[in-house]
Amino acid sequence: DLRGHTAAARRAIYSLDAEHAVAEAIAILQATTPEQTASVRDWLDDLASPVFTEREAAMKALGQLGWRVEALLRKALATTASEEARERLTALLAKPDIRPLRAVHLLEHAANDAARNELAKLAERRPENHLTREARRALARISTP
Repeated sequence: DLRGHTAAARRAIYSLDAEHAVAEAIAILQATTPEQTASVRDWLDDLASPVFTEREAAMKALGQLGWRVEALLRKALATTASEEARERLTALLAKPDIRPLRAVHLLEHAANDAARNELAKLAERRPENHLTREARRALARISTP
């Protein structure tokens, strides 16, 4: 019932599509597949291509993967000899992808079984990853009564 108390109405509205929102958050947080990882190596090479369209296509593809390839972008930036690739890698890294952090917060807010399971999986990833740390904090907050 959406009439009556504001808090109850908000809870009802938020719960209407919680399953869909959690599914979207989980999709955002998925790691790269082995096929994507193989493509990333090609796209990193293409950033230094003499062909402009190849460089642009690589930028677009890497940009779409966002946070999932951040560590690879940083590694490539530290090792590339190409000034063109360095500039493009710097540009990609200068655009922070806030979608994963928002997804973690959404999962924390939803706090249903699917959300808790996804947060637990994310919390088991590499400890140096900021999303891993954020997932651990979110789990601690929703586990505390």
